[in-house]
Amino acid sequence: MPTILENQPKGFKELLQFPATLDLRIIIDALELDGLTKLQQHLTTLAGKQDYAVQGEPRVSSNGKYISYTIRVTVDSADTLNGIYKGLGTLAFVKHVL
Repeated sequence: MPTILENQPKGFKELLQFPATLDLRIIIDALELDGLTKLQQHLTTLAGKQDYAVQGEPRVSSNGKYISYTIRVTVDSADTLNGIYKGLGTLAFVKHVL
């Protein structure tokens, strides 16, 4: 899964000031048991500490196949942000990270 930082024009990393707080929309398979818990455990590993919080209520897709969560995460560098995108992409139940 390509990351947000890989396809951006040169200088994109310089546009963000770190530490940065970003809202990620993470869409997962609704059939995944304890999907949010697994997602939170993985984020704790990727972010190095618990610098994230689920924002608002989850949204279920119209056909009920997917659940999306908005998660506010604080990252200290572009490399950490890139690692989060790559790491979440390795989880089979994660369908998209926006």
